Amino acid sequence: MSGSGFFSHVATRRYRWNDARTADTYIDLLDTFPWHRTLEASERSELYARIRRRIAERASGSVTVTFEAVIDVGQTP
Repeated sequence: MSGSGFFSHVATRRYRWNDARTADTYIDLLDTFPWHRTLEASERSELYARIRRRIAERASGSVTVTFEAVIDVGQTP
């Protein structure tokens, strides 16, 4: 950003949060990642079935996913 000469760096902000996911909502998330979507249908089905079983074995019946957004704030000189 600042290397372009169009902006000067003001700050970097980081926002981190956790989200509990059921097996179905976790698999919905995984299905947005290209490395899962490019698996053969049978491989993806087997992977998701195994993930569902592992999550079902947990006392909470869910898995916690951590997300982080990083925002660089700049201004024009």
